[in-house]
Amino acid sequence: MHAASGMAFGEDSVPGQILGAADAQIANTMHTTGAVGEALLNGDLKGAARETEMGLLRHAEAQFDLVSASPIRPLAGFASSTLETGADALEQIAPPAVSESLRSAAGTIDSHVTAFDEATSAQRFLDLRYRYLPLPWDQPA
Repeated sequence: MHAASGMAFGEDSVPGQILGAADAQIANTMHTTGAVGEALLNGDLKGAARETEMGLLRHAEAQFDLVSASPIRPLAGFASSTLETGADALEQIAPPAVSESLRSAAGTIDSHVTAFDEATSAQRFLDLRYRYLPLPWDQPA
């Protein structure tokens, strides 16, 4: 029930997603400004460049979350949890194939949501940049 009501009123609702993304952008701006300023005060130009890059990527991620806010993600979560609950309820009275197919469908939905999260993750892009385009301000591994 919580998943269903969360689509309309919770933090997973479209207004909740928009407010969360706006909050992330504000918090990121404040954090990045402080981190870059502190690095510059300490004379750490590489640290300032690193913090700027991370801040830009976090901002891009929050911006994408803002423009892609939709009821699809919470609907996917609701569908997945409903399928899992149905599989649990039918496990005792239906053939095993029914529960297995419901769990498989829920797993497919969850894997699509995970793939979307990974595709839009700023950390993923930063890791790829570290791997394929190392720059002088990267921290040693």
